[in-house]
Amino acid sequence: MNRRSFLRNAGLTALAGAAAGSSNPLMAAAAGAAFQAPSNGKYDFETIYNRFGSHSTKFDQQIRVYGKGSVEVGMGIADIDFKAAPCITDALNARMKHENWGYLDMGEATPMMTEAVAAWNKK
Repeated sequence: MNRRSFLRNAGLTALAGAAAGSSNPLMAAAAGAAFQAPSNGKYDFETIYNRFGSHSTKFDQQIRVYGKGSVEVGMGIADIDFKAAPCITDALNARMKHENWGYLDMGEATPMMTEAVAAWNKK
């Protein structure tokens, strides 16, 4: 499978399906955010996001270890170099408003998410 093609065409079907009809506030926030996709329906996975100076292990740690000017291309770590989809940032911001980030009871959400992800992967 072509990873870039997969990411370019990936949707939020699994998340939206899992969140639909949920009374869980976190899932509801995620569902509301999920439908704020770009007007063309696709996210930009081609534009490289400049991670230098963002406390990135992939770049900044390498500069600290090997010196400035020694890193042109980050290698050897599973990391992303594009901005997160707006729905992800929106869902995280909604959760941050709780001002308490203890463990969540995912009893209601877990079966719905599991089923939605399994159905999405069967496509």
